[in-house]
Amino acid sequence: ELPPLPSSATLSEWQTYVAQTVAARGWNRASELEIFLLFSEEVGEFAKAFRRFRRLFAERVTEDRSADCDSVDLAPAREEMAEELADVFSYLLDLAGRLEIDLEQAFIAKEKLNRQRDWEVLG
Repeated sequence: ELPPLPSSATLSEWQTYVAQTVAARGWNRASELEIFLLFSEEVGEFAKAFRRFRRLFAERVTEDRSADCDSVDLAPAREEMAEELADVFSYLLDLAGRLEIDLEQAFIAKEKLNRQRDWEVLG
C-alpha cells in the first residue's frame, strides 16, 4: 500500500516518503547502480526539456511554426521541465536513501562549508 502523499514535508520526510513508495511498488529490488542510471536518464530528459524551453537546436515540427519566438506559449515547456525535475528529485531521494545519506543533513553540512568560502562572481 502506498503511503499518503504529504501536502508539505521536510526534505527528510520526502526522503522517507520516497523510500516507502519505492518499497510499496517493489522498486527496492533494483540495485543502486540501476537507480543511478535511471537518475542520470532523468537528468538527460530534463536537459532536453530545458533545451526546448530555451529554444536551442529546435526540432522542426511543422512548417507553420511561428518565426516569432516571443509568441510561443512556454507553459507546456515549463510543465515538461517541472515533471522532469520532479523525476530527478525522486531518484535523488531514492539514491540518498539507498546509500543511507540523510540528504537534508548533508545539504546543511555542505552549505556550512560553502558559506566559509569566497566565491568569485563571473561576468
